[in-house]
Formats: sequence, C-alpha cells, structure tokens
Amino acid sequence: MKQINGDNPGNILNRLLYFFQCINNHKKGSDDSCEISNPYLTILNLDTFDKSPSRLLCDGLWNSIDYGNLKLQLNSDLNFFDIGCGSGRYGKLLKKISNQYFGSYTGLDIYKNDKYPVEFNHICSKAESGSQYINKKINFVISQSALKHIEKDTFVIEEITKKLCKNNTPFIQIHMVPASKCLWLYLWHGYRQYSKKNLSNISNQLKKKII
Repeated sequence: MKQINGDNPGNILNRLLYFFQCINNHKKGSDDSCEISNPYLTILNLDTFDKSPSRLLCDGLWNSIDYGNLKLQLNSDLNFFDIGCGSGRYGKLLKKISNQYFGSYTGLDIYKNDKYPVEFNHICSKAESGSQYINKKINFVISQSALKHIEKDTFVIEEITKKLCKNNTPFIQIHMVPASKCLWLYLWHGYRQYSKKNLSNISNQLKKKII
C-alpha cells in the first residue's frame, strides 16, 4: 500500500489519514529488542547560533565521535557516503571534525544543491538506488534527517548494508531520525518518525535478511 507523503499530503482525507499512518508505524516492533545508550555529547567548537535544538543535538553527536579510534577499527581513512545530502553541509562538518582521519565524502540526493561544495563527489539519484554507488572504499554511511523522506526507508538500509557486507571490509552506519513525538511538532512532514518499537522492528528485519 502506497504511503502518504507528509511533505505533499494532498486532500483533507489524506491529511487526516497521515496521522493514522504515522501512529500505526510507531507501534510496530517491540520495546525490548532495541538498546538505548546515553552518549556524552559536546558542542565545543560548534556553531550553535543558527541551529534548531534537534539539529544541535545531532551535531553534538557527530562532534563527539572518536574518529581516530574509528580509523583504527576500520583500518582505513573515513570515507563517508551521505544519503539525502542536500547542500553537503555535513561534508564540511565531517571533514572539519574528523580532521586528519578524513578520507572522502560522497553525497547522494535527487538533485544537486547550488551550494554543494565542489570539493566533494555528488550523485544525483534516488535513495532506493544508493547501493549501486557503494564502492569498496566507502566505510561510513550516514543520513541526517533524511530517512523520514524516503518511502522505502528499510529497503534502502537493507540494500546498502548488503552491499557493504559484500565488500568484506569493516564499516559503520549512523542514521539520524526524528522521534515519534515530532509528529505533533512538525505535523505533516516526511513519511514517518521513529519510535523505539519501530527502530527495533527495522533492526530485527536487518538481522533476518542480512546477518
């Protein structure tokens, strides 16, 4: 069944059904199958004046990662692949904060933003085709507030994870997503938000199909 896109819901009926769609999605899965961590976050040296609280929280996590340790674990410089990259602003941020451990940044989106940095690679494509562009060098797949805009979000993660596994090299993925309570903050926006149950459901699907 085709989902309603909250970015363009259409008529009044679809606007009402959108909330049922999101709430139903929040209830999928089990609370007991997803671990919750409380990482220490720092905003030291981050620009904090033009960001929403949620975006600042996300940037705090990116800023708190031990990129040097990641390079050791992955046995390679960090080569980022950003799903739904938009203007490529996270390419600039990641290059800055990963510093000498930075290898490359490739952004994927359905269009190329005029502000996208010329120093980075860009791929014009739908997220559903993203796995086609994962080469053996890519070892760090990310998305920042993008999965909610992708109708087949689980499919995208599954296909990319399969491709990364086939490369037979260490990799990491980090996907920033809005919490279920954001439904009442943003109202019609994207296809969904993500609850603990929903994230557990996605994790279990990945384990069944890939691991």
